[in-house]
Amino acid sequence: MIFKKSSKKVAIEKFLGSILDPPDLETIVVSGKDCEVVFANTKAEVRMGFDLSAERRCKTGYAKILPGLCAYCPNARDSAGIEDNEPFEIEDVEGLIYTAKCSAISWIDGTPAVVFFLRDITQEKRNIEQLYSLAYIDHLTGIPNRQKLKEDFHAMEGEIAEKKLTGAVALFDLDNFKAINDAYGHNTGDVVLRRLAEHISSEEEFAGRLYRLGGDEFVLLFKDPPGIAKSDEEIAAYYNQLLSATLHSYTLPNIELECTLSMGVAFFPKHGHRLSELLRKADIALYKAKDGGRDRMVFFTDRYDIAQKFKDLYINIQPILLSSGKTFGYELIDCGSGDKDNYESVSLSELNRALDALGLKDIENSMQYFISYTKQLLSPTVLSGLPKNKFIVQLRLTGNEPENDSDTYSLLKEAGYQLALCGLQSSKPLPDVFELVNYCKFAPEDKNTQMQKSIISDNPKVRFIAAKVDTQAAFEMAKSIGFHMHQGYFFSNLPAVVRRQKKSAR
Repeated sequence: MIFKKSSKKVAIEKFLGSILDPPDLETIVVSGKDCEVVFANTKAEVRMGFDLSAERRCKTGYAKILPGLCAYCPNARDSAGIEDNEPFEIEDVEGLIYTAKCSAISWIDGTPAVVFFLRDITQEKRNIEQLYSLAYIDHLTGIPNRQKLKEDFHAMEGEIAEKKLTGAVALFDLDNFKAINDAYGHNTGDVVLRRLAEHISSEEEFAGRLYRLGGDEFVLLFKDPPGIAKSDEEIAAYYNQLLSATLHSYTLPNIELECTLSMGVAFFPKHGHRLSELLRKADIALYKAKDGGRDRMVFFTDRYDIAQKFKDLYINIQPILLSSGKTFGYELIDCGSGDKDNYESVSLSELNRALDALGLKDIENSMQYFISYTKQLLSPTVLSGLPKNKFIVQLRLTGNEPENDSDTYSLLKEAGYQLALCGLQSSKPLPDVFELVNYCKFAPEDKNTQMQKSIISDNPKVRFIAAKVDTQAAFEMAKSIGFHMHQGYFFSNLPAVVRRQKKSAR
């Protein structure tokens, strides 16, 4: 520890050293018009690397390393606008970031002085930036993600409700994007999505307004003060001119296929004050753009908001009930053409989308959600931020083997997910992956009741779910066999429905 000694104050040195030498802080005291360094603790001594008796001036010591520090010395503190003990940040010549506090004191010889406490927060800043990136930045495109969109909109809700803000939610995706993935692979599709995000973000009017929901779906969020347009027609004309700049074809060199862009737009507060409501209505308008031939933009109008037009394009929410009748969880099912015997469980991205469209709150309840496996579930971003105890990943049997290999299921299990096996046939041997699953779902059958009873009784660690319980008779049979839970249209005669475009159409 460096200290400018006074022969009369030797005893005080030890006392000051004990209180001004914390291991995580650099402490210096400067005095006089020339900001003479009269005290420096151990960490400050190491940083300065000079002998106080030979080089005593702040301008030849800390000022070389932290050029901005002199602004807070006694002669300049008023102009800096810093009060005693008010923290500020400062960067040294090597780019390290410090949080600092300063306070006016009387030094041991009675002269006015200023004490500085500096703490290196560089790594903290980097950690915060990394956490921010994981939480709010889409790892593929580098633009804000769904969660950031929710939080940004939530911050605006008060002003929207008070009619201090107007704006638009523009939902769009790439037409024929599936054809790119099928013909050239998902890596090529990823490049197309990155190029799309880069192109739109580079335009001044769209910079800072673009978010990726998932897959090839994106949102542009605009906010404006009231009075930007006087009528609905003027609002539509304004956004039509603004958003038309996005309607281009997107492709890559040496790729024969190209993607156009379809967009649906909803306005706030006209079409709602909540993001979920606006996304749902923008999604309806997007469907109209697809249905009208794609490569176009459609503004939502109230006459579009009727369920009948969706016919066979919907997601059905099926509850999964305990034998007591209490709801255990939900499965969101893509019913496709309406064939309830050949449905497909939605993936994590589709679940998020459906929850938004249905206006449900984020996963805050005690329910479990059954979803299909996708590689997204094992991405670092999802693994770090997803409440895995809320999701049960469904594995579907094809023949007598799961559609994904057992190594994948082991990784899912190690990551903390619960697993459910679907499509089991009681007349066939259990697959090797069965020992990894927490739940097993299959339909009760009259001809194999004894075999099914044996499977359930021989595997006490697995919870068995009776699927396709569509009638009272099927429910009674499932209970007699010993199923722990039940799922089917018997419990949802009037199922909640939300539109989702067929996968083959996008």
